[in-house]
Amino acid sequence: MQSFAESNDGVDLFCVKSDEERLHVHSQIVIAADGGSSNMVKQIAPALTARLTWYVALQETYACRSHLEPGFFHFFAFPEISPYPSAYIKDNLLVMEVVVRLEDKATQAMARFQEHLWKQIGIEQAHLIRWLGCRVTYAAPRGLFCFGTERILVCGEASGLLNLFGEGISSALASGRIAGKVSVNSIEQKVPPGRFYRQEIETEKRKTISTFNYKTLLFREGSAFNFKKGLHAMDWKERLIFCQNLLKWRLTLKT
Repeated sequence: MQSFAESNDGVDLFCVKSDEERLHVHSQIVIAADGGSSNMVKQIAPALTARLTWYVALQETYACRSHLEPGFFHFFAFPEISPYPSAYIKDNLLVMEVVVRLEDKATQAMARFQEHLWKQIGIEQAHLIRWLGCRVTYAAPRGLFCFGTERILVCGEASGLLNLFGEGISSALASGRIAGKVSVNSIEQKVPPGRFYRQEIETEKRKTISTFNYKTLLFREGSAFNFKKGLHAMDWKERLIFCQNLLKWRLTLKT
C-alpha cells in the first residue's frame, strides 16, 4: 500500500504488487493490522509516529534439555543483559527473547542471555531451530495509540497494543474481533465504524497500559509474577541481590 484517500463513502487504496503492477482498491471499511512499523499509521498520524521510540527484538528457539520450569513466562530483570530478557518452554522447545534499543546490538544481548541461561538454568544439548527479529515500539506508556479514522480501523501492534513483555498476539486477536464486529454493525446501520471502534477498544487499551504499572505488575496478588513462590525459595542473601537487581532494572527503564 503506497497511499490512500478516505471519503464519505469509503477508502481508496493505491497499491503496488510484487511484480510492480499498480492496484486500486475501493472499500467501505479498511481494517489495518500491518504491524508495529505500520505504513497506514505513518500516513494517518505522522506526528505521532515521529514521537515513538524504537527497539529491536530478537528471538531464538532451541531444541534442548532444559531445567526451565514449563508452563511459565520467565522474565529476567537483569539490565546488564537487556531491558527485556525472557524465556519460556513452548511445544517442548526453549524460546528466548531479548529487546534492546536501536543503538545496541541485539545479537550481543542474546549472547549474554544465552551465557546466563546455560550456566544458571542448565541448558544442555542445544540445537538452534529458529532465529527471528523485528523492530518494536512501546506506545502504551506514553499513550501514543492510533486506532485509525472514521473508516480505517487500526488493530493489533499497529495501533500500539503491545504489552510490557513485547507480546501483542492476544490484543491483536481481541482488537481484530472488535473491528470485525463493529464493521458488520456499521454496514447494517449505514454509518462509519470509527467512533464505535474507539469505544469498544477502550478495554484492550486500558489492559495494555496496565501491564506497564510496575507496582501492580510485580506485587498484586494474581499478577503476572509469582513473587511469593520465588521469594520463598531464596535465602536472605539471594533476596537482597534480587531486590537490588529489580531496582536497578526499574531505574534503567527510565533512562
